[in-house]
Amino acid sequence: MTLHGIVYYGCMLTVLELSTLGAVYLLKLIIDYLKETNHVSNSGIELFLWFTGFRVVQLLVRCYYDLHVYNYYRFVQTKVQCWLFDLTCSLKQWQIKEEKHA
Repeated sequence: MTLHGIVYYGCMLTVLELSTLGAVYLLKLIIDYLKETNHVSNSGIELFLWFTGFRVVQLLVRCYYDLHVYNYYRFVQTKVQCWLFDLTCSLKQWQIKEEKHA
């Protein structure tokens, strides 16, 4: 279950970072486009729509990740804590007898 979560949420973060890089690159293209031309054409609108699309993907992935990853890893943390507690309880408990008190 933990390996599945690492791969699943790792891929999600990869999509998040790629959409961030894509949005930054498109912002650079939009700035370059606005320097070159004085009028708005379909190409400029298309760049803006792609930029907005990348930003929406970034927003949705970040919200989903923040909502679910905390709950998932809290579940894993609880399982690990239970396993450590069981392991600790199975160890021999050394009892100090009264005659060994010094």
